[in-house]
Amino acid sequence: MNVEKESVTSDVLHVQSQTFDMLMEAPKVFVYGAGGAGKCISGLLKNKGIEIDGFIDSNSSRSGEVVDGITIYRVDELNLVNSVVIVATMFYWEVLPKLAFAINKLDKLLFYFHYVEDPSTFFLTPSYADSCNHLVSILADDQSREVVRSLLSYRATLDKTYIDRINTSPQYFCELPAHIDYSNFYDIGAFTGDTLDALDQNNITPKQMVCFEPDENNFEVLERKYSSAKVSLQNVAVGNEEGVIRFEPTTLGYSSKVADSGSVTVKQIMLDKFCGGDIAPPTFLKIDVEGSDLDVLKGAINVISRQRPTIAVSIYHNPAHLHAIPTWINENLTDYDLFIRHHRDSIYETICYAVPKERVNES
Repeated sequence: MNVEKESVTSDVLHVQSQTFDMLMEAPKVFVYGAGGAGKCISGLLKNKGIEIDGFIDSNSSRSGEVVDGITIYRVDELNLVNSVVIVATMFYWEVLPKLAFAINKLDKLLFYFHYVEDPSTFFLTPSYADSCNHLVSILADDQSREVVRSLLSYRATLDKTYIDRINTSPQYFCELPAHIDYSNFYDIGAFTGDTLDALDQNNITPKQMVCFEPDENNFEVLERKYSSAKVSLQNVAVGNEEGVIRFEPTTLGYSSKVADSGSVTVKQIMLDKFCGGDIAPPTFLKIDVEGSDLDVLKGAINVISRQRPTIAVSIYHNPAHLHAIPTWINENLTDYDLFIRHHRDSIYETICYAVPKERVNES
């Protein structure tokens, strides 16, 4: 697919305006899910002059409850003919069977996925579109530009099919036009070892793996699963400064993160100071740290410039990260090609792959 660089974001603001017009004119608009995501999209739409007609919630005991001035209904209480329903949960597949009786009667079925950080900037602005126009001008291939266009089109329309068509696998080990060296694999934000599991599933055997995970509960699982001479496990956070920082663990585990208001303290290190001695520097650097990803890069700029690893960094926790992190890499690291791939059926798991130019295949 040949996607013209200058046209990638040219029409998304117009399409978004059409979406707002459609919602204003719809006979009824309901949001399925009265939790944090549902309240957020309701507020975002209200800011655009669009009032929803009610929440739908799977918890029948909440029927009749009023949240933010909006009544919650059971799905079987409503006549949804010609209505617009916006599903506001990352577990959308659990909701669809409950809507099966009405799906063919709906005017539209849309989906809202909630950003971990700064969800108030979900909808697009002219300045954001300008930043994304610059982004597409620095990307290395048409597939990357199409990923960006599709992600923006989803946010302009809440139409999940834009995401479905760019969802590829495997994450971190997808096909790129480059020779990738996994021999010294650094996993920043190792969780409970899901990426190490994926290495094995994709028949990739690094010489050495170094894993960083500050959440105590996650780290205990990681230790039980991966205690060997080939795997160095570090129960620390990684960032742009060294010291003790505040951290917020969660019962979910996968959304634990650095936070000024965090309930616990953890040790944080910089890769620029960590790399050396007996531990070989990275040839592949995977970064997924719930929104602090750019800080990891800033604290590793010297080792990256020296060793030139391939970088796979998350750019989906905050809407601004889609353009801000690749742009920072382009401005601060010499001779890297940038690729963007998307690896999930929601807004999560968008990855920027920064590959040293000497490792990229000539076309």
